[in-house]
Amino acid sequence: FVGEPDRSGRDATPYPQSELYSSFVAANVNRKQAIYAASNDGMLHAFDAENGDELFAYVPNNLMTNPYSRNVSNLLSFDYEHKFFVDLTPAINDVFMDADGDGSKEWASILIGGQGAGGKGYYALDITNPSSVTEAAATTKVLWEFTEEDDTYPTNADGTPVTTSGSQRQDLQSPPQPVKDLGYTFSVPTIALSNLKDTDGENRWVAVFGNGYNSTAGIAKLYVLFVDGGTDGTWCHPDMIHNEVLNGSLPAQCVGKQDFVKLDTGFGVQSGYPNGLGTPRGIDVDGNGTIDYAYAGDLFGNFFRFDLTSDNYDDWTVTKIFEAKYVDASNVEHPQPITTQPIVTEHPTESDGYIVIFATGSYVTVPDGTSTDIQSIYGIWDRLGPGLIDKSDLVQQRYTNGFSNEFGNVRFLTSNDVDYSATGGKRGWYNDLDSVAVGDTQGIDAPEFPGERAIRNIQIRGGIGFVNSVIPRSATSCVDVAGGFALSFCPGTGGLNCLGDSSIFDLNNDGVIDDQDNVSGNVVAGTRFEDAVPTDSTFIEDQRVTQLSDQSLEFQGTKTFKGKHTGRLSWKQLDSVEQ
Repeated sequence: FVGEPDRSGRDATPYPQSELYSSFVAANVNRKQAIYAASNDGMLHAFDAENGDELFAYVPNNLMTNPYSRNVSNLLSFDYEHKFFVDLTPAINDVFMDADGDGSKEWASILIGGQGAGGKGYYALDITNPSSVTEAAATTKVLWEFTEEDDTYPTNADGTPVTTSGSQRQDLQSPPQPVKDLGYTFSVPTIALSNLKDTDGENRWVAVFGNGYNSTAGIAKLYVLFVDGGTDGTWCHPDMIHNEVLNGSLPAQCVGKQDFVKLDTGFGVQSGYPNGLGTPRGIDVDGNGTIDYAYAGDLFGNFFRFDLTSDNYDDWTVTKIFEAKYVDASNVEHPQPITTQPIVTEHPTESDGYIVIFATGSYVTVPDGTSTDIQSIYGIWDRLGPGLIDKSDLVQQRYTNGFSNEFGNVRFLTSNDVDYSATGGKRGWYNDLDSVAVGDTQGIDAPEFPGERAIRNIQIRGGIGFVNSVIPRSATSCVDVAGGFALSFCPGTGGLNCLGDSSIFDLNNDGVIDDQDNVSGNVVAGTRFEDAVPTDSTFIEDQRVTQLSDQSLEFQGTKTFKGKHTGRLSWKQLDSVEQ
């Protein structure tokens, strides 16, 4: 949903002073409210938020012309079976750029979407005024597309392109494909103001995303794409200088022009499987509005911090800070893929660094639907320094399965202390999702829900963390769904330490959260989605709302109004009366 521009604090530097954001807000306060939805009919749709009428729809050119993405003409086949096309939730922000092509910068609302499982590409639209998006004006509203065709060749350590016998390396598929870094674009971009300066002295706006999955290079990389970079129809990168030797002259538009940066993690193919970077989380540590660090994980459990604090991209760095793995009963280590976006919060007791929370598990490939590999939730204290944090540096928390005749399957959670002292202290917490069946108090049985993974969005509300998990179906089952759990925890410890004996969910739906919502005197930290798979959740006041795979909505009352109130709580205007 996009209504009037609503960002705060953008009239101060480093935001532009030549055209204040508040002027942009005032000019667009009454613009048409719209809903933007990506769809696997091959289109990004814009709907009038008041009456539901469609304002416009956009089909990425990549779906019609690129031989390496699914072709939208498949929809016309009488034998059509479901395929993905425009399969990524778009990102939206207000940026300062030359969006209308008149040679001068102005504030504009832009949308950047991707194809997800439908292809290897992103697109950007100018949605400042959705009423003005017409067929005649389409060329001015479509800002750019960025696909693997626009991506540059992967380079060796010395900066030279990865080649074979002087030509672009091809993979072994039939027909062979050029080796590129951009994979299927599952990573939702973060649109943010960077620390880099443009030639006019203004900070440059960027879209930050992971390279996605099944790239032909198979290396996990972070992309930082300048949002105004491809508006002239050409994407330029230093590697193109090397490509000039191989493929002919350098495009004139690329002389002295830089449109995107790639940060290489150095972690590529393992055991024949390509690696890829998931959706990053960007943070602003000094409060000036620019993105300073980004966190993201890859398919082999490596978790990275990307330092973007410098105003020179050559000084940006990549640091691996953790390796997610599960050790089974035979002492065998199993890497855990990290595909979803982390969340970052302030440390509950210490002043340096942050608690970075992420979960493991993949729900992308067909085998993921029945995988029983054990996955976990982690909370890492990153102090922004060097060194790899080991799992032994973390305190374990554990969910325990329970049952109530009134509430059904529920979960309890431990409250183990996490000692964050400077000397000999811990560096965070973890929770392996290997809960055993009800009654196994010693935890000696096999996990009741092997393969459970918390792959939905992690939320922090009222000082409590929430995430939905998905339980895979049995490989021999004819039933497509096995449900999942709504899980809660304290962000700083991973347990219930911050809540005491306070209830979290309004289990009996009486509008009051009290001891009547406990089970056998214990606080319930998780509830079961029995017959459908949960999607991401959102909040409407204290109600946590989840859409399920059967298209129903589940509402859960939560105790999330316990955070500190700030600002004016209420006011009343008094009329003066002359006596």
